[in-house]
Amino acid sequence: MKITRSSFPVLFAALLSVTLSHLAFGQESVPLEEAQKGAQLLSGAAGRLSDAPVAVDGNLDKPFAVKGGGVGLLVIPDKALTAEKLSSAGTTITPIGQLWMKDVSVAVNGRAPSKDNVRAYVVRAGDNDLNVQLYLVGVVKNAAGQAEVVVYGKGKEPLIHTALEKSASGSKEMPIELTGKKNDENTGTLTLLLPGNYQAEIVLVKAD
Repeated sequence: MKITRSSFPVLFAALLSVTLSHLAFGQESVPLEEAQKGAQLLSGAAGRLSDAPVAVDGNLDKPFAVKGGGVGLLVIPDKALTAEKLSSAGTTITPIGQLWMKDVSVAVNGRAPSKDNVRAYVVRAGDNDLNVQLYLVGVVKNAAGQAEVVVYGKGKEPLIHTALEKSASGSKEMPIELTGKKNDENTGTLTLLLPGNYQAEIVLVKAD
C-alpha cells in the first residue's frame, strides 16, 4: 500500500530511516510536533485495518520517536493505555500501541519474518518513498498466568512473545517511550518503557 502527503516534511524520512548502527543508548527524542506529523500520516494506514488481531485506537497527540545521528523509530500508544490496564491484563489482549520501523524487523527466532507476515507500506515523505513496517503490540496473560507482550505482523498469531517486566524507570512524560542498544552488526534490542514502571524488550534484526 502506498500512502502519500506531498507537503509532509522531509525530516520524517530521517525519522523512520533506522539502522542498527544507530540503535544505541543516548538516542535523542524527536520533537513532539514532528512525531505527531508522522503519527498522523501513518495512522491513516493503520486505521483502515480490518483484520487486526488487536485493535489499537492510536493516540495521535502522544506519539514518541527517537533518532540517533538523524535516524529513529516511532510508536503510537493506544488511547486507553494506563498502568492499571497493564497490571490487570487478562486472557483477552489489551492494546499497547502501533510500532513503525524502516530497514529493520522484529526478530523471529533470530531472523526477519517472511514478507507474508509483515504489514508493509510505502509512505511518501517529501521527495522520498519510504518502505515501512507496522507492528501491533498488546499485552495478555499466558497459560501460566504471566503477563507478556505480544507483537503482531500480518497474521492472526503473534510473531513474538516477550516478558512484561517491572523496571527502574518506565515511561515518564509519554505513555510509551523508547530506548535501545546495538547487540552486534545485525541485531539490536529495543526497549519499550511503559506506564507503571513496566517495560518490554524486543529484539530487532536487519530487514530482508
